[in-house]
Amino acid sequence: MVEKSISDDIIMPIYTDYDEWSKNLGPCDILLFTGKGVRSNCVNAFQSNHLGVHSKWVHVGVVCPTSFIDFDNKDPNETYILESCIYGSHGIKDIHTNKLKGGLQIRSLREIAKRNLKKDVAIGCYKIRHNKFKYTLEEERNLSKEEFEKYVEHNFKATQLRKIWNDWQSSSYDWINCYTAVGFHNPGCISKTNKRLFCSEFVIKLYQKISVVDTEIDAESISPQELGDWIGDVIGESPFYPDCYLLKKRPELKRQNTVHSRAKTFLIKCYWYWVVFSGCGSSKYNGAGEAGY
Repeated sequence: MVEKSISDDIIMPIYTDYDEWSKNLGPCDILLFTGKGVRSNCVNAFQSNHLGVHSKWVHVGVVCPTSFIDFDNKDPNETYILESCIYGSHGIKDIHTNKLKGGLQIRSLREIAKRNLKKDVAIGCYKIRHNKFKYTLEEERNLSKEEFEKYVEHNFKATQLRKIWNDWQSSSYDWINCYTAVGFHNPGCISKTNKRLFCSEFVIKLYQKISVVDTEIDAESISPQELGDWIGDVIGESPFYPDCYLLKKRPELKRQNTVHSRAKTFLIKCYWYWVVFSGCGSSKYNGAGEAGY
């Protein structure tokens, strides 16, 4: 099911089916998540205080450029997310190591979407305005072998992406710099060791490496919400198209009290009143005309 929400001249296609939604995704498109739970509430509170507006997005990653980086257990027909997150988030394993881990990892986007939709958590995708990639993932899969090899070989971002993955795949999740990104400044707590990466920090650094955003932007000070809105400390033209492809839980249909249902209820009540008070004396009832439960 696809709906369209129009607000301030921005068209937001709304999907409730993962397969339909995922057909729009291209390599390195940004993925933003709403959230529930303790961690999400903390990030949300700090962001709202930092930005002075209600915070919607609490986590961010990118569509994994599967064709341009090498990792174990890869299924070319699946779509993955490349993200920096806490250890064992949602109980979904890193594809490359087939283990639960924290920090930079590649995970099944289908599994993450399935878990999130059950919790009524939405996922938004903004497409890169000046995309460095010619095709969506769906279109990549439909290329002939010759077309695909030519496409990968001639994409000048392939080398940078492979280097990013090789250099950063062992990085851990940065809880400390998380506070900086959402506006809590405590210089004594900031860690610069061992390539720790907060979720939005990783996304900004990746985009800087592939020339999507300005290298002057301080990656550590950008929050997920700022990436979604392109506000606050981020300056210059947004690298994203304004249209957000949103995946959310299908609304549950409430049972309507229609004329038909009311009439049916009335007839059932009449039947039981007749049974109780008529003393019809079937084998299900005692001789006093009362129901024998």
